[in-house]
Amino acid sequence: IKYASILSSHNKDDMILYKYLDVESKITKAQRIIKAYLRRKKFPTKAKEFLSSPLARDLNKRNNLWRELLASERIYFQNLVSLHEIYIQPLNIKARGNSQIISEKKISKIFRNIERIK
Repeated sequence: IKYASILSSHNKDDMILYKYLDVESKITKAQRIIKAYLRRKKFPTKAKEFLSSPLARDLNKRNNLWRELLASERIYFQNLVSLHEIYIQPLNIKARGNSQIISEKKISKIFRNIERIK
């Protein structure tokens, strides 16, 4: 009889504890939902504040500079490829053939290191 009453009192305490933990988990879940909602609500205003800040303007300038640098490097590379295909290759072919316009030695002096860069 004593063991039955001890077990039943532990079960009641466990039940109370489980109910408390269940309520606590529901409260924390509700808090997370409310915080997430508030963050979403505040995000547009925070985003507008950031986008108008000096830091955002500086970051935008830096990104534009990188884009410009990358674009100019692409153009430079395309020009090197065109130079090689339009001038260097035909001159080298003619220098090796019978109709020499210019010697291979002069071609290599004029277009020094182009092959390595390309």
